[in-house]
Amino acid sequence: MRKFLVMILIAAVFLTASADPFFSLDKADHFMTAFAMTLSASLAVKAMMSDSIPESGRILAAAAIPVFLSFAKEVYDGVSKEGTVSYKDLIYDFAGIFLGILIAR
Repeated sequence: MRKFLVMILIAAVFLTASADPFFSLDKADHFMTAFAMTLSASLAVKAMMSDSIPESGRILAAAAIPVFLSFAKEVYDGVSKEGTVSYKDLIYDFAGIFLGILIAR
């Protein structure tokens, strides 16, 4: 039974991989957009927040905007039927957010 479930899981991954490849221009767009949003939000947060707020609070505030917009984009794709909901898009979004936070620090 376990082997059967593993085979179904592998088949599902390969079937969805062709419809939504892990490496594509769309994924690069997700990465760069999230990266740019994070850098922009980080600069805005640094300009608007006082120095009395700890760095962890500023990082959280800067990351909240791109995280929210990344999830909102996937919800829109699912509701509008114009796009495809993809966890791979979110992986690239979060990689861009992480890199943006590292650079902005």
